[in-house]
Amino acid sequence: MDRARLLEALQSLESGEDYTAEKRRRERLGDVVEASREHLILTRVEIPVHAAAMRPSLDRLAPGVLLIPGMLSIEFRHPVELLEKLYGLAQAISHDFEKFEELLPGGIV
Repeated sequence: MDRARLLEALQSLESGEDYTAEKRRRERLGDVVEASREHLILTRVEIPVHAAAMRPSLDRLAPGVLLIPGMLSIEFRHPVELLEKLYGLAQAISHDFEKFEELLPGGIV
């Protein structure tokens, strides 16, 4: 078979319903595999949660966490430390959301 006929045969197969359906199936499968991979990675991350001696507060954030109007700064040495500090900040915000809103530019909306 010469090159022109081979290309024509391949183009004919590519334009067929079976090829299109298989291509869509593979794309959907790829999406499911990627979503499953991401989910697996996320479920492997464990954030150590230490029992707090006192209730988390925006007045007593972890060392290296700075929250001022219009700016949040967090110092960390490794990813899990960042997650620990973000978790602590989220807990402090949930305990005093009104104060958190006051720290935002423009105040309470």
